[in-house]
Amino acid sequence: MIPNILHFIHLGGEFVFINYLAVLSAKVVHHPDKIFLHYNKEPGGSHWEKVKLLATLKYQKIPEYIGNKKINYIQHKADILRIMILNATGGIYFDTDVISVHPYHHFLNYTTAIPVQQDSRALCNAVIFSQPNSEFLKLWYERYEHHFNPNGWEEANVLLPMQLAKQYPGLITILPKNAFYKYLWTELDKIFTAYTDRIPQDIIGLHLWHKVSSKYLSEINGYEWAHLNRNTLLGKAILMIEEIAAREKLKTEEIMTRKTGDMVQKGTQKAISETRQYNKNDKKYADAVDVKPGLVVMLTSHPWVLYLATVVIITLIFLRRKAF
Repeated sequence: MIPNILHFIHLGGEFVFINYLAVLSAKVVHHPDKIFLHYNKEPGGSHWEKVKLLATLKYQKIPEYIGNKKINYIQHKADILRIMILNATGGIYFDTDVISVHPYHHFLNYTTAIPVQQDSRALCNAVIFSQPNSEFLKLWYERYEHHFNPNGWEEANVLLPMQLAKQYPGLITILPKNAFYKYLWTELDKIFTAYTDRIPQDIIGLHLWHKVSSKYLSEINGYEWAHLNRNTLLGKAILMIEEIAAREKLKTEEIMTRKTGDMVQKGTQKAISETRQYNKNDKKYADAVDVKPGLVVMLTSHPWVLYLATVVIITLIFLRRKAF
């Protein structure tokens, strides 16, 4: 069983709205037990500050070499880092441009699983599911240096895993292309501009191919874009996430309000009891804190009033004790 722990990696560069949305969508769609955001340098900015509320940040020293070969590109460093992280802890790795739209839980029963990119040629490492100490990931890492081209692009990160999958089919499950790569970088219009009436059920996550879709992504700085482009696939996905997140927030606020109300009600009643005890011979103080039961009920239905009442009552207790 693959642990329901999500991993994202951000190595340098600005942390933009889409990156934040990738983490938020994963949280509200998949409900992982934990989300880790691995980084080498905090980029700052409002979206980075917000994502801290969703994920646990983990500093990572990024690899500079694979064996004796120097790693020139930051993307290649992230490629290797994800294998190392998953093999150590297990879980699910997502790129920060994968927007989650449907739950992935039926994929957690495998040992290691990677979606096919387009045909039998490549497995795209933008999404990886794996148990810790995966035999497949160990093989991948062991053979990475031999296949790695410091000035190339896909030799070790997407071509090698497919070669290994063909050699050792019992060590990995190849997930269907449509689960995460229904539309490739050659079909960006189907993600960003084309009309669609619904989000297809076979899509688990929508990969946005940020390296080649920057002209679209640069226009998306918040939910407003989705409201203006609500008939596009990405527009519908963003609006769905916004709606789910709002419901989750309301549910959380209701739970917290109820718990806070219960706690403050108990605290208020205790404070009232103590105040009456300390002031039983002092009519002036007793009258000041003589809160009727009906008023307590009213207070507990309005948390902000409860806080104020509690502060007043505790202050009176403190003053009364000082008087003695």
